[in-house]
Amino acid sequence: MTKNWALGAIGALALLAATGANAATRTFDLSASEIFGGNAGVITATDINSTTIEISVDLTAGWAFQNVGNNQVHNSLTFNLDGLPAVTYSFLDPLNGTIGGGSSFSGHGPTANGFGGQGWSDPQDYAVQVVNTSGPGELWGLGGELLTFRLSVGSGTLDVSKLFSESMSPNGVAKDIFFVADLSGPPLTGSQRNTGPVGAVERITDPCVDHPTDPGCGNPNQGVPEPATWAMMVLGFLGAGTMIRRRRYSLQA
Repeated sequence: MTKNWALGAIGALALLAATGANAATRTFDLSASEIFGGNAGVITATDINSTTIEISVDLTAGWAFQNVGNNQVHNSLTFNLDGLPAVTYSFLDPLNGTIGGGSSFSGHGPTANGFGGQGWSDPQDYAVQVVNTSGPGELWGLGGELLTFRLSVGSGTLDVSKLFSESMSPNGVAKDIFFVADLSGPPLTGSQRNTGPVGAVERITDPCVDHPTDPGCGNPNQGVPEPATWAMMVLGFLGAGTMIRRRRYSLQA
């Protein structure tokens, strides 16, 4: 009975360790711009497995991706990946990248020359592009639609830690920009809508980054162990207990 319980506990803890070690998520706010005010939306990047990540763009109400029309290719979203891995794009929303009305999203990169780059924004190595056979106009997101796609590698590994920033300076203030989206957004004045690049900065979720002197922030050992750490500790105790029990039985024999 004890042996079965121990085996079950070990299996459960191993699963806990695996769960704690996977499914990392990073969050970015589309808030860096020269012409827009407020937050244009949120980008999340999540590990799916060791070779695939998922990126999802949720625009704030009133914002949309732009197209230039007339069969021209337009960079909707650009970003960088460390090591410039060759990736395969798969679009979940809109499905297969098809928007309708002659419009569609497609993924490209890496390229040595970079994609995008206008005004304060610099070219980046990867891009989600849109082509539209009709005239210019607002495209996707105005009705609350998400832009969600996955990146996969055929060899090696890929995780969200590979996303990295470049220093760019909207309004002359240097910021670490991870993504650049070309958007149409609410006007500052009047009825004319504005268009232009909006940069995404990483959202700080660790309070110790902003307040390093708070209790528990000065010494990393004071933090609460992660699930994987707890699992390894308990497994160690179970192993030690099993060894002691076996030794006791052998001495009694």
